Amino acid sequence: MEFSHVGAQCSLEECRQHDFLPFKCDCCSKVYCLDHRTYAKHSCAKGLAKRELFSSIQCPLCQHHLVIKQGEDANALVTQHIEAKCKPIEQQRKESNKCSHAKCKKSELMPIRCTKCHKQFCLNHRFPNTHSCPSLKSSQAQVNKTWETERNREAKIRNEVSVKN
Repeated sequence: MEFSHVGAQCSLEECRQHDFLPFKCDCCSKVYCLDHRTYAKHSCAKGLAKRELFSSIQCPLCQHHLVIKQGEDANALVTQHIEAKCKPIEQQRKESNKCSHAKCKKSELMPIRCTKCHKQFCLNHRFPNTHSCPSLKSSQAQVNKTWETERNREAKIRNEVSVKN
């Protein structure tokens, strides 16, 4: 066989299929093919016992996975999660990409960050001059200071020239 060194044979006696991408069981440490990778398919006693101890359920609002321990009620766990800290996906999305402009309540699907102040904005306020960026104010103040210094220098030169004449 040309590629016999790649992959491994399924450890299940009935199968013994050569698989190029085998799965190693985390409980029994044997190698299995795609069809026999689950605990139930290869009758892994350790894996089945582990699965009985823990299982999980997905919250219908936020899609968060909740671990259910043996003897715990799944409905009670989901109810407790929803009452305590669950935020629906739409609310998470709106809060995460909300515009930082004071009067704007828009939110975008993708985050848009200002390269100067690193705050998040909507498409209308994404440029520094549209959201009154603090960095723009400081750079404008610096420009004004430079202009003022230049004007003072020109005024001094004019005074010196007029005094000499």
